[in-house]
Amino acid sequence: MIKNYFIKKPSRRKSLRRRIIVGLISYLILLTLAVLANDFVVNERAEELVWNSLLNSEMNYLIDRRDSNVGYEWPDTDAIAMFELDSNNTRHSPLLAFKPGLYDEILFEGKLRVMLIRAVNGRSIALLLDIDNLEKTEHAAEHTIFIAAGTVSIILCLLIAWASGWLVKPLKNVAQQIQQLAPDKKNQTIVLPESSSIELEIIADAMNTYINRNELFLEREREFINTASHELRTPLSVIDGVVKLSLDDNDLSEKARNRLFRIQDSISNVGEMIALLLVLAKDPQRIKESNELIFLDQILIEIIEDHKFLADEKSVSIILQEASKTELFAPLHMVKCTLGNLLRNAIEHSHGGDIIIKLRENSTVTIENRNNQLSMQQISELYGRLARKTSRGGSGLGLDLISRLCAHCNWELSFVPDSETITFSVKFAEIN
Repeated sequence: MIKNYFIKKPSRRKSLRRRIIVGLISYLILLTLAVLANDFVVNERAEELVWNSLLNSEMNYLIDRRDSNVGYEWPDTDAIAMFELDSNNTRHSPLLAFKPGLYDEILFEGKLRVMLIRAVNGRSIALLLDIDNLEKTEHAAEHTIFIAAGTVSIILCLLIAWASGWLVKPLKNVAQQIQQLAPDKKNQTIVLPESSSIELEIIADAMNTYINRNELFLEREREFINTASHELRTPLSVIDGVVKLSLDDNDLSEKARNRLFRIQDSISNVGEMIALLLVLAKDPQRIKESNELIFLDQILIEIIEDHKFLADEKSVSIILQEASKTELFAPLHMVKCTLGNLLRNAIEHSHGGDIIIKLRENSTVTIENRNNQLSMQQISELYGRLARKTSRGGSGLGLDLISRLCAHCNWELSFVPDSETITFSVKFAEIN
């Protein structure tokens, strides 16, 4: 498989459960604040109506009583006091600035009072009622209400978190099953939890139908590739046989002989591609049957010798820098095909530079082309083609099929580009 050397940004999408929790808790907070605010407004309005009615009634009664009884004195105690405001009376000085009307929670003589001021015959009369204890009781009740509202809100938040998790759990379960789907596995299906909704059942049924259709499509593709590859082998064998017989003719001219060699080389390339298509058409478990013990260091030496004539034509030096003795159980033909094509690609895109080959102890082969002919734009297109595993044409067996072969055999194909260097690394592993 192709390793992506570009860092993938983490998804910024929020989970469905988180959105539900945030939405419901926000609604709960707004609703709680609205209820408390409404309670405060209603309570203050009710207090105003009560005090207005009570104090006006009391003042009317006391004024009428004094009018009917000239010697009657208005009450003047800590609980209730009524008097005419006198600017010469220092006791009244804190109240002289108030105009006629009702005033709540006025601090007078160290206590909270509710006060009604009325103008009667050009005189300002004040009636004060002690509400200090009442206000303390009211504040205590408000604290109790706030604590109760906070406690209930916390309990509801916990219930929302639990309920949202319970609601989203079937969807999360199905999402995890979809995430674990693999294109190379058979008989896959999405199993619904018992608590799933009808909408989730529709999604799962559609997904299972798609999986079945995809499996049928892949099976048809494998059968087609398998059949076509076998059918192509027969004419290729005939052509190869005719070419070999023609090459045995001693009267053949050098020009014709070179043309036959080119035909034979093309037949070899096509045969290699057919073999690769057959491998890709097989299940990885069946490929395991063709595993054999191979020595990667010896295979590399053979591949270098086979491609030496191509390197000499372009004045390229192939240097086997590191080659530790490495044993591996893998299909010999596929290993040769992979390494040979990577080396051939490095030679084609080089001009007079060095190609450094290294074999590390973890069965990783690195082919480093230190003088390639590709521009950075071409390197970017090459990487994109490998990452998408789609062909852009013109590369023969090429890197597209090699990348698919590595993914099929569970080998790691890495691609590291630079301005003057292209490095391919293949980490081989036993097919299991």
